[in-house]
Formats: sequence, structure tokens, C-alpha cells
Amino acid sequence: MKTNKLLPLLLILALTVSATAQEKSDKTIYIKGAKFAYPLVEKWISEYKKENPKADIQIISKANASKEPNVTILARKPAENELEKDQQLTYVARYALLPVSNKKNPLLDEIKKNGISKKELKLLVFNGDPFDEDQPKSKIKSRINIYTRETQACTAVTLAKHFGFNPSDIKGKKVTGDDNYLISAVKKDSIGFTFNNFNSIFDLQTRKVKDDLAIVPLDLKTEVKEQIYSSNLDQAIALLEKSNVESIPVEKISFVVAKNDGVNPELTGFLSWILRKGQEYNHELGFLNLSGDDLVEQQNKLNEKLLTLK
Repeated sequence: MKTNKLLPLLLILALTVSATAQEKSDKTIYIKGAKFAYPLVEKWISEYKKENPKADIQIISKANASKEPNVTILARKPAENELEKDQQLTYVARYALLPVSNKKNPLLDEIKKNGISKKELKLLVFNGDPFDEDQPKSKIKSRINIYTRETQACTAVTLAKHFGFNPSDIKGKKVTGDDNYLISAVKKDSIGFTFNNFNSIFDLQTRKVKDDLAIVPLDLKTEVKEQIYSSNLDQAIALLEKSNVESIPVEKISFVVAKNDGVNPELTGFLSWILRKGQEYNHELGFLNLSGDDLVEQQNKLNEKLLTLK
């Protein structure tokens, strides 16, 4: 109900800001950050420019690598004191991490009946258990090769923090590059195992798990299992948007306005558009929408900022 009341005001303000921005010099907005979110951000830019043709918003690539970003895409919780006082953080979407393995992995047959419990998962994936002084060994007999991103990567940080560890505690082979390299490594290794985001695990056209991969069964309630392991992307998204599943990390994606960027009407208008209209493209690209409470909170923050730009 709160969201509905905010929408008309935000729409009027966003249109005003957008018009003002186009009347002034159309300053290019440069975006950089978590690469796995680029397909979604590119979709947002494309749809936004249909309504605002003069907007100039670009993701920094090799062609314009020397440009300083106005926006940083952050797909993890910022560390304490990481943000500067004059930096603005706006949540724009969410993503989930699922355990996935090579389809031929013997682990799948070993655990298919009951799935892996949260405790067993921690024993498999991390070095030591900070909550268990005895640190028992895993009972799983199958040998697996764990693949993970570098310790500073957003997905590695999110995975570790969700289970109460540091990224350096994750076992296995570190893979450089974006998250799709993890999938390539697992596909080539019959005992490969990793955690990865939906848009890397699923084929976005068929909405099914990519060839040669399998989602690793977790010890979950029957109805939850059915939705997660139906191998259907949209069912998995629907479940995680309405329920918290303790063995599946879900994290927010935020846009952080670069230090000293100043007040940019076009950027504020773009952020407002993402919250009002951009959410409808999240599922298509394998991302979750913001929760209702987060959406209202972010809209209220932008509402205050929009009012200062009138």
C-alpha cells in the first residue's frame, strides 16, 4: 500500500528530473562493478533509454577503460567504514547462490535421498567450523573438487559471510575471471562442485539448468525441494522471494554513487526508474526483486533526493 502511494509522486518527480537533465548538458554516466550483474544493468539501460533517448549511460569496458565510474555495482554487504561519507548506496536487486556440480558427480547419487544439511555443507566447503570446537570430518564419501572465486569477489564474500566464515576459509581451487569461469571449470571436471548465481547456472532462454550441470540437493522441506530442484528458474526465484532458505545465500545488489560525483539529476532519475519499472526485468535475467520493505525504503530515500533537485 505504501509503495502504491509513492509511485505517482515518484513518477512526476522522475519525469521532471529526467527532463531537466536532458535540457542541461547530458553528462555521461559510467558504471562499473560486479560483472555478473552486467546483463541486468544493460537491460535496464536499454529500456530506460527508450523512454529517455538523450540519456547517456554506459558500462565501462575495454573501449572506455580509462573512464572513472560514477556508479559502482556492489553485490555484497559493504565492509565497515568502506563507504565514504558522501557516497550514496541504493539497493536495486537481489541474487541467490545455489550449490551446483557436474551432472556426473558421484556425490549426487550419494546424497539424493536426504540432501546435504547446512552443517554438512559447511564441513564440505569451508576450512574448519567456527561454531564447532571438535570440527568433525565430513561423512560424505565421494571426493569432490571445489571451485571458488578469488577471496575479494562478491560471490565469494557473500557465500562465506552467509555461513559465518571469511572468504579465505573457502576450500578448493581459486578461479580468476567472472562467475561463468566457475561453471566452465565444473563442466570439465566430473567431480566439480561450486556455488554460483542463477544467471550462470540456468539457461535464460529455456529456464532450465545448463547442460552437464546439476543442482546439488540440500536437506530441505519437501515443498521447498520441489520448487528448487524442479530445475525451473522461475520456480526457484518465486520460492526465494517469499521464503528464507537457510542453506541458500541471498544478497542485495546496490549502486554506489562515486565520491565527488555531485548531484546528477539523470543518475537520480535512472535510479528512480529502476525501482519503479526496472524490477520487472529482474526475473528475466535470473535476479530476484527487492523485498517490499526494501523497495519502500529505497523509494523514500530517492524521494527525498528528488525533491532537492526540483
